[in-house]
Amino acid sequence: MQIVASSLRPGTPSRAFHQRQHGKSNSYIPSFEPSTWVTLIAIVVICAYGAALQYLDLLPTTRQASTASSAQHADLGRRGASLLQSVAYPERSLRFQVCNGFANQRLAILYAAVIAKKTDRTLVLPRLLGTGTQLNDSSVTETDDNSVPFESVYDVDTFASAVSAQGLKVVLPSGAPPLTNYTHMSFQHIGFDGLKPVRDHSNIPHVALDCTLFKLSPSSIEPEDLPLMWAVLDGLVPNAPHQKVVRQAITALHKLHAPAQTDQQGGSQLRFNVLHLRMESDWVAHCQRWGSLHDGIVRDNCYNNTDTIHAYLRLVNFPPSVPLYVAAYWPDVDHGREEAVMGGLRLEGYKVVTSRDLATRLGVPGAGEVARELGALVDYALALACDRFIGNSVSTFSALAILERRHRGQWAAYYNGGNMPVTMMLPAGMHQLPWVFTANSWSEPYDHMLKIAVQSAQRHGGLKPYCLFLGNTSSPLHKWLAARKVTLLRHEPEWRERLVAVARSHMKENTQYSPLYTSADMLVSTFQRIDIARTPVLDQYSYVLYTDADVYFRRRITLDDFRLPLPTAVGMAVEFLSGAIPYNAGIMLMHLPRLRATYDEFLQFIMSNTAGLHFGQYGPADQGAFNAFYKDEVHPKPLDQSFNARPHNPLIPYAAIVHYHGPKPADYLRYIQGGKCGSSPGESNFYWLCENAFSSGGLCSYVTEWGEYLGVTAASDHDHIPLGPARVAARLMDACSWLNKKEAAPTWNGREEPTQTMRELHNKRWHDSPPPAATTTQQGDSAAHPPPTTVSSSSSSTSSGAEQHVSGTASS
Repeated sequence: MQIVASSLRPGTPSRAFHQRQHGKSNSYIPSFEPSTWVTLIAIVVICAYGAALQYLDLLPTTRQASTASSAQHADLGRRGASLLQSVAYPERSLRFQVCNGFANQRLAILYAAVIAKKTDRTLVLPRLLGTGTQLNDSSVTETDDNSVPFESVYDVDTFASAVSAQGLKVVLPSGAPPLTNYTHMSFQHIGFDGLKPVRDHSNIPHVALDCTLFKLSPSSIEPEDLPLMWAVLDGLVPNAPHQKVVRQAITALHKLHAPAQTDQQGGSQLRFNVLHLRMESDWVAHCQRWGSLHDGIVRDNCYNNTDTIHAYLRLVNFPPSVPLYVAAYWPDVDHGREEAVMGGLRLEGYKVVTSRDLATRLGVPGAGEVARELGALVDYALALACDRFIGNSVSTFSALAILERRHRGQWAAYYNGGNMPVTMMLPAGMHQLPWVFTANSWSEPYDHMLKIAVQSAQRHGGLKPYCLFLGNTSSPLHKWLAARKVTLLRHEPEWRERLVAVARSHMKENTQYSPLYTSADMLVSTFQRIDIARTPVLDQYSYVLYTDADVYFRRRITLDDFRLPLPTAVGMAVEFLSGAIPYNAGIMLMHLPRLRATYDEFLQFIMSNTAGLHFGQYGPADQGAFNAFYKDEVHPKPLDQSFNARPHNPLIPYAAIVHYHGPKPADYLRYIQGGKCGSSPGESNFYWLCENAFSSGGLCSYVTEWGEYLGVTAASDHDHIPLGPARVAARLMDACSWLNKKEAAPTWNGREEPTQTMRELHNKRWHDSPPPAATTTQQGDSAAHPPPTTVSSSSSSTSSGAEQHVSGTASS
């Protein structure tokens, strides 16, 4: 189809939003009642953060799907052409501006699309900026000579088809009413509530908005808006001329990958990787401004690892044999800085390629000196099409590419540490925190707890689950996890036998501290978490959340929920409310690059222990090891207790994660029935934990929530629940209801304790005896899979099959 040029006033596109043609104007500037300002004040910190984010994006980028999705884009284009041709003159429409660099313009389109869809308007495609470089904190908008039509950058038909599938109509400016029909609404006093003025004035048919970048708060974007947002990003593909440049660039980069690797089908795997390296002079100046803002937000990760990027790439397994395309806006890079950084990459053995090399050395026409944001378009397309991508998380370009790639299941990382600031301005559904846990095939009595952890995480969203699995991959638990879309990583530690040998030396003494020392399989299973940092697939993440299996989640969690600055090694909550060491390793926020860099030294520290894997004041097993080895990085800044709330401690109403640390629900029920708490060596001190849970802890609130995942509620018929975890939950819930009755809470030594009276009420009600103690048994056929070995044995259980096999500590 023929694309008609934009009808936005060619010479003054930005002024067209503030005055009509011939000087006439219908401006609308919203005003607020005094009570409304209370709401605006509540988001003032976010507003300041959003303003700072508006100048994050200052460099090259591009957009294109991987080769496998080319056919899909072609199909979208064919359907989009007919959609645009059939769109009638819209009765209600929305014009808007974009601003700043390439990625900020993509985000402005994203926000405008949501506003248009929510207010039932047709979206008028904007003019785009050819150069959006910000020299200060002010936004860059359209001028006489810096804007180009949408269709000169992106494929209009593909975009129209992608968003129409989500119920949004779009038109070119030529298909929209004249500007004289539009009423301008200023965002000057709006903050992040850009949707409200448009929605409140639905009687105005045609609305023109300022730049829509970050004009919606994350809370105003609902889950049903996410498919449209991803459709917008998927539909923003380069137009035909730019796609041709991208294809030629990919072909040239593939030719540099020699010798080509061979895949399992015998074909060659031609690959290339992309590094988005922010080292331009304007970025250096931006980092100085970014770090000097005094608004209470920690900003310590703008330029980290830039000058030593060659070492960091090795740390995240970027193979030198694969061509490395380095994206940067080279005209603004200091020559001395370029020589030092690029020289380091070449000395490390990387086959470095830049956009200048594509044009001069590799013969790709159109890849040389072009308008800044058009060069960014090509770079972004390569970033989405490559095998591995790494960038700077403070850059909007890098951050958006990372989010898009991870949404598609592609490997993506950032090299500068810390968080990804732009995620604070996006709905939580667009980004996920990796959640890692370990599991095995022989702890069947605790499988229900792990299942509740997974179910609760998936109910609330925000976490991407990974499981390091040890044991029989045909076990019911392994199959259940696979069915729940958990990424299973088959893991066999290479240090297993050495660890068992070290533990055996003090087995008898150490069983008093933990039952883990009675079983080699249990000991190895808990030590698996030291290998998380060296596990392929996980090497793309800077931070992951680790939890034990005996947890459940009460709300959505993102990386932004953790206080800045983030941990330099591992973050753990205190084990004792007094704050004494050790801290509890059942829940950790792990900084994988740091753990990966210190892995060999940490492993040697563990294996050289002379007390049978007990680390003195820091405690037993791997928790003691983490506390002892990383003490200077862990102990000064513990995680908030809301990330590791325990039933035997006071209730935390806003807790995010509840951890059944120590006594499990069956132990609490056993305490009610017979006055005992704990059933294994090393659990003799559980009695006081059980007592506290009922007398002053949060158990009764937590167990009610926990029971819901087992199908048990206060209204359930507790009389006919079969044996198992559901019955335990039901009886605990009943006991908690009795605890609220005066006659069931006698005073003992001056404080309430659910002792003899409660037990009499419980046992009379249920005619029951204490449940049997949990034992660890191997799943499957005992002949093929022998039961767990004791520490005094040198044998290990066998297993077969794998989903993703991770042998030992994965090599680079």
